[in-house]
Parts: sequence; structure tokens; C-alpha cells
Amino acid sequence: TFVNLWEKHVPLVVRQNDPTCLSLYFNVQVLFAIQHRLPGTSSEAVARTSPAEALARFEKFLGTGALSAVQSAEFRRFVALPFMQEPEKNPAFAAVFSPLWVKEQESRLNHFLDNTIATQSKPRVFYMHQQAVAKNDTSKTGFIQTLKSQLVESE
Repeated sequence: TFVNLWEKHVPLVVRQNDPTCLSLYFNVQVLFAIQHRLPGTSSEAVARTSPAEALARFEKFLGTGALSAVQSAEFRRFVALPFMQEPEKNPAFAAVFSPLWVKEQESRLNHFLDNTIATQSKPRVFYMHQQAVAKNDTSKTGFIQTLKSQLVESE
């Protein structure tokens, strides 16, 4: 799931202290809560969750202290979201249901993950694989041979 991948790849110190990370994660949770109501949304992930279940998960998320972590008045309005019959018709939520807002969140998420994951140290075998790909030697045998030679050279 998204949450498992988030916790695996975004360091705990960033998840707990980075304001951009906190804001972004909150907005992603909003997206999960409203995805059934977004125009043109149809995916396997959406089909596996009912609208009521998605809102219940969001309500549970709010109960974890998410609002206090974000500490912004901009997010307080979302406390009402799980209890509204048609939030897409409420002026306070109009922007959240726009395709532009959804695209902005996707873009912010991609940018954040690119920067966060890029700064994490990667195992040496990752860089060896990158070198093999750069040499267009991606066949299984060629890749293994390249790894063996690089390991021997580095010892």
C-alpha cells in the first residue's frame, strides 16, 4: 500500500519534522478520502474501497493527531469532510475537487519523492546496476559478469 511504501522510503525524521512532507502526506490522505467523488476516477484501488470506507479511514487518520502535526488553519476545514454528504458541492472544498488540485498534488508528490529518495544512500549494487545499464549490458549473464568484475576490482 501507499502508506507502507511511504514509511519504507521516506525517513522517519523527514515524516515527522519536514513541513512539506507533513502537508503533502495530509493532502494525499485527502485525495484517498475523496477519490470516489473525483470526476473520471476509475481504478482497481478505488474499486476495492467503498466511499464510506475511504471517509472512515480519513476520519481515523484525523484521529491520529494529523492536524496537530500540520499546524495550519488551512487544513482544519478537513475535519468536517467525513461527515459531509456532498463535499464536492461545498465552496470550502471546491478547489480540492478540481482536476488542477489533483494534478498539483501528484506533481508535488513526485517532486518530493524524487528529492527525498535521491538523497538516501543506495547500496553499491544499485550503482553497479546503473553502470551496466549505461553500457547497455542488461542481459542477465552480462549483468552478472559486470557485477563480478566490479566486485573483484573494488576488493
